[in-house]
Amino acid sequence: MKNTLIIIGAGNSTLKLLEYGFHRIPPHIDTLATTRSYRFCESLNWWPTLYSCLDPKVVKDCANDLQPHISNPMNPVRCWFICTNHKPWDVKLDDPFGKIVHVPWGASGGTSAVVFCQQDYYKRIVLIGIDNDYIWDRNWVEPLPGNDNRVKYKQDMPKHPCYFWPNYLKKGDVVSWSSGNWSQEAKTQQMQAAVNIGLSKGKEIINLGNIPLKNCITDITLEEIFSE
Repeated sequence: MKNTLIIIGAGNSTLKLLEYGFHRIPPHIDTLATTRSYRFCESLNWWPTLYSCLDPKVVKDCANDLQPHISNPMNPVRCWFICTNHKPWDVKLDDPFGKIVHVPWGASGGTSAVVFCQQDYYKRIVLIGIDNDYIWDRNWVEPLPGNDNRVKYKQDMPKHPCYFWPNYLKKGDVVSWSSGNWSQEAKTQQMQAAVNIGLSKGKEIINLGNIPLKNCITDITLEEIFSE
C-alpha cells in the first residue's frame, strides 16, 4: 500500500470527487484541502487530514472563519498549515491543540503541492481541483486601498465559472488579484517544478486536474486510485 496524499483544490475538476463522494475516500489515504475549502467541508460534514491556507491576505480575511474549526476538539484535521506571520497581514490564531504549522507566504493548492512533493513520507501524490482556467473579471470586485493587488468581491458568486462549489467565494471576500495570463503561466511553472521535485524523489504523481503538467499519470480513475 502506497502512502498517498490527495491535494484537493477548488477548481472544477474536483467535481469528479464530489460526484464520487468525499466520504468514500478510504481512511488510509490522506487528503489536503486549501484556502476557503472550509465552506464545502462544513456543508458536506467532511474534513481532510491536512489543511493549508498560504496566501496571507486570504488568511487575514478568513481568520475568523478558520478559528472555530481550529479550536474545535472534534475537528479531525491533523495539521493546519497556515501563513500567519507575513506582515502586514500577520494574524494571531489560537492553537489550543498545537495543530498549526506556520508556513511562509505561498499561494494555495500549488504551493501545497510544492511543499509536499519535497517530503519523503508520501510516495504518491494526487492533484485534483488545481486547474489552469481561472477567469479574472473586474466587474465582480472592487480594489482595496494600497498597492498590494487586493480586491474584494462585490457579490456572492453562486456560479463562479472557476470553482466546483457554489458560493466558494462570497460578497466581501478578499483575494489577491493578478493578470490572468501571468497567473496561469506562473501557476503551471510552479506546479511543474513541484512535479519535477517529486519525480526526482521517486514519487508517483497523478494529475486529475486540467493544468498541463509533464510526466504525470493522467489515465486513471478515482476508483483505481482508491483501490490500490
